[in-house]
Amino acid sequence: MLSVLRLFKGKPAGLLGVDIGPESIKLVELSKQAHGCRVEAYGMEPLPPNTFVDGQFSDVERIGEAIRELKRQNGCRSNRAALALTGPLAVIKTLTVDAALADADVAATIEVEAERHLPGPPDEVAYDFEVQGLSPLDAKQAEAVLAACPKAQVAQGAAVLRAGQLRPIVVEIGDLALARGLAEARTALAGDGEGLTALFEVGQSAAELKVFERGLCIHRATEAFDGSVGTRDAVGDEAAPSAIDPGALAGAAAQALERFEASAAPARVGVALFAGIGASSALVEAVDERLPVRAAVANPFRRLSLAPPIDRQALFRDAPGLLTACGLALRSGP
Repeated sequence: MLSVLRLFKGKPAGLLGVDIGPESIKLVELSKQAHGCRVEAYGMEPLPPNTFVDGQFSDVERIGEAIRELKRQNGCRSNRAALALTGPLAVIKTLTVDAALADADVAATIEVEAERHLPGPPDEVAYDFEVQGLSPLDAKQAEAVLAACPKAQVAQGAAVLRAGQLRPIVVEIGDLALARGLAEARTALAGDGEGLTALFEVGQSAAELKVFERGLCIHRATEAFDGSVGTRDAVGDEAAPSAIDPGALAGAAAQALERFEASAAPARVGVALFAGIGASSALVEAVDERLPVRAAVANPFRRLSLAPPIDRQALFRDAPGLLTACGLALRSGP
């Protein structure tokens, strides 16, 4: 019998989404209201180098201290936390089963099938699954999403939360939380149309493309571009690049989308959302004019109400970096 990791079941109220990455910790606290969710608090805290590498927490106490300080600075009230796990051993797979099977038989079938995809021996791995519905390719088959990672990674993540004086409620694979945050960001766009959702995480000279369909990342690619705009001082010496050329970014994004659609026909992207250093409103508006699909800043907070202390403009500026943390906290949503 494989041990079950709570990756899908339940939507507890008042969650604090905790996204720990190589460079920083990000928190988003949401509460459930009569007409949706409200942002109660959020914050970001830098981490010392090599504190978190390849999904592993190398210094539990130091990360816990950073979480405690982040909570204190931003007035987080909830101690109920949802954590995202990442790294090469965090696995997501789509499995198919006979749609006519009873629930108990579906669980038994998936348990047997899961062992082929686990990132280690069955007794060392935690897993969970959720049946998504009928397969779009075969109405006699149902699709289930399997999520798995080593028990040791789950235990380490729970230890980090406890070190931060939080109560671990949910552990989730990072891409699933990211997909939930993206879905909220896309829903908040009026008239966003049909098609898949593309996310471009933009750096100074490259953009990573992730394409999502029905809550799962189905494609990843990196597109390099050479389009930094430099500034010059009074004596004519060129300074370090200070901005990204919208034309270069748009060209790289368009090429990445073309390559995806050429390899995944008839799948089509409907909306391209942007995060990373290239996610300013002005830049994305300029890129939007050059792309064949709508482009927008990835902001999952547009439809959510805000607690009085929160600065809306500041939150929207920080929003692209909070997608995963928000996606975790949205598990408490209606």
